[in-house]
Formats: sequence, C-alpha cells, structure tokens
Amino acid sequence: MRISPDALTNPLLDAFFKTNMVILLDSRGLHDLHGTNLPAVREKLLRLRDNGIRHGWTVDKVRPDLADVLVAADFIEVEAPAADVTQMKMIYRELRSIKGQPKLIASRLQTAADFNQCFQCGFDYFAGPFAANREDWRPAKSEINRSLVVEVLNMVRAGAKFSAVSERLRTEPIVTFKLLRYINSPGIGLQQKITDVSQALVILGTEAFHRWMTLLLFDFKKSGFRESVLKEQVLARARFMEMLAGQGRVPAAADHLFIAGLFSLMDVMMGQSIADVLKQVSLPAPVADALQGKPGAMRDALMLSITVETGTPDAMAAAAAQCGLDARVVTKISIEALAWAQQMSGLAE
Repeated sequence: MRISPDALTNPLLDAFFKTNMVILLDSRGLHDLHGTNLPAVREKLLRLRDNGIRHGWTVDKVRPDLADVLVAADFIEVEAPAADVTQMKMIYRELRSIKGQPKLIASRLQTAADFNQCFQCGFDYFAGPFAANREDWRPAKSEINRSLVVEVLNMVRAGAKFSAVSERLRTEPIVTFKLLRYINSPGIGLQQKITDVSQALVILGTEAFHRWMTLLLFDFKKSGFRESVLKEQVLARARFMEMLAGQGRVPAAADHLFIAGLFSLMDVMMGQSIADVLKQVSLPAPVADALQGKPGAMRDALMLSITVETGTPDAMAAAAAQCGLDARVVTKISIEALAWAQQMSGLAE
C-alpha cells in the first residue's frame, strides 16, 4: 500500500489488515521536511513493524540525508522508467551498500526489455505491466489442449448434459487426470475417492466446473518467470473482481466477475486479439461486453482491477469512486485477493 509520510500519523494504520502488508512511502515527498523530522518518522515505522506492518521507500536516487530511515527499511523501490541502464546500475550498487540490506524492487516495468535490464542489474523483485505486455504474440507452450478446453467451456455454457461433457473428455487423459486429482484433493474434502469423470462433474456443479476448466487455460508445460507472474496476476484479478460483487455499483454476479477477470488477459495467453478469443468461446453477454470495452458497471469493475495493479493512488481512488467504492476498502480487498492467488496458483497444475 502506498501512503504519504504525512499519513503515518493516521491512527487507522494500527488497526489495518496486517497479513502480507507492506507500506511504501515516497522519499520525494520529504524534500520539504527538515532532518529533525526523520527520527520521528523512523520511530513510527519501527513501531508499525513491531505491530506486523513492514515498510519501504520509493527513491529516484540515493540520498545521504535519508540514511537512517533507509537502513531500517524492509524494501526500497526504484521506478525503472525514470532511469536508463547506466543510472539503474549505479542506483543498484549504491542501494546494495546500505547496511540494513533491504530488498530492492524495480517497479513500473513496461516491457520484457525493462525486466531483463533490471534482472541483470540484480534487483530482488519486479513489478509492472511487463508480464502482460503484448509485444510477444507467440502462444505459450502447454500440455493442455486449449482448443478442447474452449470447446468444453462452450458446451457447459450451452447447457450440455454432464454425460456429453464426460464423453468429450474421455479421450483426453491429461485433462481427466487433472480433474480427478482436483476433485480428490484435501481442499474438496470428500470422504470417498472419485474415479469417474461424470461423478466429478456432478459433485462440482456447473459453475465450479466452468471455473476450473477456465483455469486450465493458464496451464503451462514449462512455467518460466513470465508465465508464473501472469498466472498469479490473472488469478488475483479474477478473485479481486469476485470479491467486489454486490458492493457499491458493482453487479452482484460474482461468477461473471471472476470469469471477466480471468479472460481479461486471455489475449496475451493465446496470442490473439480479444475479439478473436471471444469468437471461440461463449461467455455471458455482460462479460463479453466488458472485455470488449463497452461501458457498464462490469467494465468499471474490470478497469478498477487493472488500475489497482498499475495505477497511481489518485487513479485508483478515481476508479474506485466510479464503482461507488472507498479506496481503503479496495486496497484491503486487493491484498486479500493477491494472498489468495499466491495460494491458489497451483490449482490447475
């Protein structure tokens, strides 16, 4: 969560959701403060850490006057587009020399080239829309027959009987294996082992099966860094939209919101335009409309989910207001959605 240094005095911080919480402060906002204020800032940050909240700073250069607070930081973020290769290497070397050894984040990476540059420099973490960048339209390799998955999704949406779906899956051992492994996993909690696809479909039900099949579209034969980030990003986006259901002006259709979030990056996944993707799969009309950019409450929710990932705090607040939501509530939901995505990213493996 990004906050200004002035917000450290807000008493609500102590009561905020703390699991996996990191607050990032912009050091550029301290240019008007005198050095005597920094000990108080550090003391407040250390107290928050004792209460379970880690912190970091966003910097554009190394500033000796901030040495005390940077030493105590857990993370230091550098916005990559603000610096060229030489500057990034210099900033990296200087930050690595900080005694406290905070983890270094390269953020707002726009392209794969930006990521490669910062990866070669040695940064620990990377953030930005680079994972979903459309500069590489080669379809990802997968052991899953995506054409079959799309076909089955269409069958389910058209109301096909489970017996027909089961028959279509009968000749696809990989999908069948994954389905039976999932239905018999501890998370489902069945008392008796299921060995028949038809039984598995009946137990899951139409909506849960449709969701599980959609997740298979994100199955990779060899998952690299980009694929892992993309998979986690789309799961977090889908869960975030689902959790918004019925709040503010967001529609109460949780399943539709979840599917909209998943399919919002399907063009990147399949190496096709979103229009071509939608020609191949039957989706509910509100979902298809939102994915194609048609105005509406579901489109607003989708834009909010995208803004949460890459936008500024002001942009996020504006997108939240468009959905009739409070930015603080949105931030809390986004953190919970990301935590869920991290736990569930192996669901379809």
